[in-house]
Amino acid sequence: MHVALLIIACSGTATDSATVDSLIHQDSAADTQDSGPEVVGGFELPTVLVNEILTRNTGSSEPAWGEPAGWIELYNPNDEAVSLGDASLSNDWLEPGLHDVHDDVVIEPGGYLVFWADGEATVGPDRLDFVLDPDGGAVGLFDHDEEAVDWVLYPSLGDDVAYARLPDGAEAWSQVAIGTPGGANADLVRRSEVVLEAGSVWAYHDQGLDLGTAWREPAYDDAAWPRGVGPLGYGDSQVTVLDYGDDSSNKRPTAYFRTTFELDDPSWVTSVTAGVQRDDGAALYLNGTEVLRTALPDGELSYDTLANKTASSTDETTYFSYEVDPVWLVAGTNVLAAEVHQVARTSSDLAFDATLELVGLSERE
Repeated sequence: MHVALLIIACSGTATDSATVDSLIHQDSAADTQDSGPEVVGGFELPTVLVNEILTRNTGSSEPAWGEPAGWIELYNPNDEAVSLGDASLSNDWLEPGLHDVHDDVVIEPGGYLVFWADGEATVGPDRLDFVLDPDGGAVGLFDHDEEAVDWVLYPSLGDDVAYARLPDGAEAWSQVAIGTPGGANADLVRRSEVVLEAGSVWAYHDQGLDLGTAWREPAYDDAAWPRGVGPLGYGDSQVTVLDYGDDSSNKRPTAYFRTTFELDDPSWVTSVTAGVQRDDGAALYLNGTEVLRTALPDGELSYDTLANKTASSTDETTYFSYEVDPVWLVAGTNVLAAEVHQVARTSSDLAFDATLELVGLSERE
């Protein structure tokens, strides 16, 4: 590898990304008289590349100790593992040995290593002696003779914006909205999708029968159940009014609900948020698995189980927010089922509705 670089003086003004891109790797035949230090190959340390850089970390990626910091990712494009013992990292060309990599650090073939630039190198082998200038700068990997293996200029970067080779190891660099420390570089964007809105249509069962547990399963046939728009219930201003039976002093304690939503590919989803309006207690099941329970006792739920907390005042109409594990999502038709329990058979009202929002990352189209 024979690479010439222009050193750019970084000031408060952001360097244009395209300009920096064009300066990072120049043809070796170019005139280098005024271009600053020359990076040459042929060193003992095999080529390992600076692959991704993030300088303004507001929490998009966190190390094990939980404090956000800027980071540098290295990538090994070789077919064999590379020991980085005696190598060093630096953000200063004139001080290549600024941070000595621990002797036992190895990067696997096709693998990645992330170093956190928080100036706390004494704490652990993946923490550096320096920090990264968010207004633009340079970082490099040097061999045991303090000769450059790779040296990269980066521009001023926004909050949580990463500077990355696309694809891994390529000469081309891009600013990407989401960094991927320790994983394959990709031009990812944040994505959210509301798959269940307030006031959606639910199938419901309010006939005072104990349905056991089969009704929660995706394969359960609810074709005979009536349908209604949420909120569903009785006693207040529900859109769909349910039947509580013939005796107002001995109302049916439990009502059951089911709905579906479609999802082509759940692999992009990193979090699911459910908004639940319930009076009094409720449990939700996603594709047959219980994913949340509120105002209900522990243990197996049955038709006769009563809520352990009364919903009153604004709590009766509030959509409370709950995090749901996205692992239970499936490609295709997803079934969300719910059971709502009264706090007492004499309760004056019952209500239910729910929303579901998916959040994650997907490649820019």
